[in-house]
Amino acid sequence: MSADPLAGLTERQRQVYEAYQRLGSVRGVARELGIHRRVVDRHLANCSMRGCAPGLATAASVPGFVIHPKTTVHYKGGEVVEEWRRLSPEAADMESVVATLEDRVRVRVPRLGRPPRECDEALLLKVPIPDLHLGMLSWGEETGADYDCAIASDLLLTGIRSILFDTPYVQKVALVVLGDYYHSDNRQGMTEKSGNVLDTDSRFAKRVDAGINVLCEGIELSSQVAREVEVIIIPGNHDWHSATWLARVMSAFYRKDERIHIRTSPRAQQYLQHGKVMLAYAHGDVINMKRFAGLIPSAEPAMWAATEYRYGRIGHWHKRAQVAVDEFPGIVVETLPTLAAPEAYAAERGFLSGRAMVASLFSGTWGLRAKLERGVIELQRRLADLQLKSTETKGA
Repeated sequence: MSADPLAGLTERQRQVYEAYQRLGSVRGVARELGIHRRVVDRHLANCSMRGCAPGLATAASVPGFVIHPKTTVHYKGGEVVEEWRRLSPEAADMESVVATLEDRVRVRVPRLGRPPRECDEALLLKVPIPDLHLGMLSWGEETGADYDCAIASDLLLTGIRSILFDTPYVQKVALVVLGDYYHSDNRQGMTEKSGNVLDTDSRFAKRVDAGINVLCEGIELSSQVAREVEVIIIPGNHDWHSATWLARVMSAFYRKDERIHIRTSPRAQQYLQHGKVMLAYAHGDVINMKRFAGLIPSAEPAMWAATEYRYGRIGHWHKRAQVAVDEFPGIVVETLPTLAAPEAYAAERGFLSGRAMVASLFSGTWGLRAKLERGVIELQRRLADLQLKSTETKGA
């Protein structure tokens, strides 16, 4: 006879384990035992590490994973002689992530500014957010620049504030996330397609929170200078899953505000019309400038026919590419830089480029009116000045 698989558990861990066996739900266990969900998560993780995978077969496991039910078993004399098992993501872990996202939507209260009484109805301000790689960890001693969740959030919000301060009141602000908003889609810190191991900043839930909070603040700042705010979120090769749920979290959060429009379309290319202006967006990892320009007339024929000024924007390359701006029949396509610092992989291979944020102001009648660029050095100095003023104010 084999030893009791629960023998190594504490009394509390045994209670949580047995309750989860019966109820099959972290929330149900938390309600029954009168403890928080995170405490239940911790106990279940400890059970898994001690060879007790809640709800499934007992076997050695690792945090965040459980042993899949047996696929093939041969019996001889009533005993198991061969057994195949597989690791799979733990259901309790996924439930915890979803519950955390729900908490963020419920707890945070929108702080939208009042719409401007007067604005130029012909104007659209487009603020792209290409390749922020929020959640990347970069050590300045190795790469030339420090980067983490807090630095990425501060740079983005400082850039948005600076751009909004220098533009007139407009009819609409379009915040366009051009892919790779998040650096990693999962706790393992690996890309889905290639399996590349990434340098990530701390815990997955921390990165989730930072991305939600900074985008909410960007939306709420934009609402102070525009009658409408439209948010377009395009997936990249680092964050296909995250882009999908982020769009839906934002849509749920602002669903009651008629001024905020969050797109939840899964299309890899997105399009926006403002008067006679057509704007086209793609991440750029699987489609280059030339192919993108050729795709647009057939992808959106009605919008193409109704407009005179057409502009495409792509990211992915973290630089302005060999040709930053190129004109094709009927459309101008531009590759945008990023605020993100280089990670160790890029720095090691010399993939370095200028870091900046580039916004554009469009007239629905006359097309592009102005570009507003903020380099990362300027934004860092603005941040330093703000921190100095804050310190002086506290010391006064």
